[in-house]
Formats: sequence, structure tokens, C-alpha cells
Amino acid sequence: DIWRSQACRALEMVAGWAGAPDRIVLENLEGYPIDLLEPIFDQVPVSRCVDIGHLWLDGRDPLPYLFRALDRTRVIHIHGVHHQDHQSLAYVPHNELDRVLATLVEHQYTGILTMEVFGEDDFNSSRTAIYDSLQRLNLEG
Repeated sequence: DIWRSQACRALEMVAGWAGAPDRIVLENLEGYPIDLLEPIFDQVPVSRCVDIGHLWLDGRDPLPYLFRALDRTRVIHIHGVHHQDHQSLAYVPHNELDRVLATLVEHQYTGILTMEVFGEDDFNSSRTAIYDSLQRLNLEG
């Protein structure tokens, strides 16, 4: 379709400016079809940003998407949802946070993990939630 071909062309142009396609990172957004970007990833070898919080916001299990995307993922955004997006990870059920972190450890993810929260209290409680999850998984360090 026209949108896809224009998106691929734009990404190829930007990749030329950036020096390589993998220096461009595309993120899944809340409210958009989960597979919207897949044909673009098939055509242009850009990197991925997996926003776990957006998947939770849309009521999706993030692991199937993460498994499919992980080999090209350079950035992961993680945040809780509580009446709105980008809230503390303290709002995420323990088992959900544990599943995501265990997957990242198991697959030896070495990219960027961003706690995408915008307040000091949300940052501190998110940091505690991650630490607690790693303790539950016996991975604290």
C-alpha cells in the first residue's frame, strides 16, 4: 500500500543520513495494530524499540511480540499503566514484570532498557519494583 511504501522510502532516506538502517529505531505505539510495522521491518533492516508498557496498555501479553522482535531490538521501554500510560512499575503485577525481566535475562539482552516514567516518585518506585523482581528471580546483583 501507499503508506507502507512511503514509510520504507522515508526510512531508507533517513538511514542514509544516519549512516546505516540499524541506527534507526522504530517503536510500537499504543492503539495501533500490533503487526502494523512488520512489513516495514521485512523491507528495511531498521532496529526495533519494543515498548512493553504500550503492549500492557493495549491489554496484550508482551512476550510473543518481544520474542519475535528481540533479535533486532536495541531499545526496550518499560513502564506501568494506572489510569494512563507511563506510570510506575509498582502498578505492574509482580508475575508480569518477572516474566519480562526473566525473558530479557534468559535471552541475554544487552540493549537499552528505559524506565519510561516522568516523575521522581515513579522513577524511584519503578527502580524498587525492578530490584524486587530481580530478587524474586534470584538475579539481584
